[in-house]
Amino acid sequence: MPGIRLGVGLLAALATGGAVALLGYCVYLDRRRRRDPALRRCLRDKRRAEQPKAQARARQVKCNRPTKEPSRSPGGVPPLRDTCFKKF
Repeated sequence: MPGIRLGVGLLAALATGGAVALLGYCVYLDRRRRRDPALRRCLRDKRRAEQPKAQARARQVKCNRPTKEPSRSPGGVPPLRDTCFKKF
């Protein structure tokens, strides 16, 4: 039984070491990528290109909002059932 415990412990240590090494490498690459001036320039240009599109979408959403009140029955009381759900 000591051989099995040793094998499991060794396997767990290797898995933990591999996970730590992978995490460290990911942090290293992310830091390297973020400090790259070409990447920063590209992201800035992309953000500037997206800005007018986002503003146009915001204006479009404002224009598409309903301006009327929801329909009401002749007595001025709202309908009993919800109009969002279909009756089966």
